[in-house]
Amino acid sequence: MGYIITIIESNKTMKRIARIIAIVLLVCGTFFSCIEKEKHVYIRLMNTSDKDVVIQTIVLPYLNKPPRLPDSIFHYLCSQDVYYVDAESFIDIECPEKNWEVFFRNTGNFQINVMDGVSFNQCYNYPCDTIRKYVPLMQMYRLILDDIRLLDWSIPYPPSTRMRGMVVWPKPAMKE
Repeated sequence: MGYIITIIESNKTMKRIARIIAIVLLVCGTFFSCIEKEKHVYIRLMNTSDKDVVIQTIVLPYLNKPPRLPDSIFHYLCSQDVYYVDAESFIDIECPEKNWEVFFRNTGNFQINVMDGVSFNQCYNYPCDTIRKYVPLMQMYRLILDDIRLLDWSIPYPPSTRMRGMVVWPKPAMKE
């Protein structure tokens, strides 16, 4: 009789242990699935051309898809910072929130204006209208989070073939 009671009690103990393990696994699984697996702190802007360029990034309000091109901003914005990118080099743009995935969930679209670096340097100290007149956009991208993921967080200038179907103006002859 004592032997049967011992077996029953050990079964109860085993069931308790199994429940505790299941609860721990459930809690840990839930906790770790909520943690961002990979934080993207930077977006790389690559200048693969033989010219120095100035790049301006603009965060646009959330839209389910990029708007038609006529609604785009086709000129230099005086209130926005610019980044100088030498020929055949790159810069990394740091996310203000330290995670671009989270940032894009809250904002939406990312516009990149590419301008000639030499022309911009000559006009930098002039009024905004002068810069807009003499430093036209060479390229404009309007990207959403899925586009940037597809490009593996590295956005090339000039556009590559991986950018087919993305909002790029003017439509370029795609570079491999």
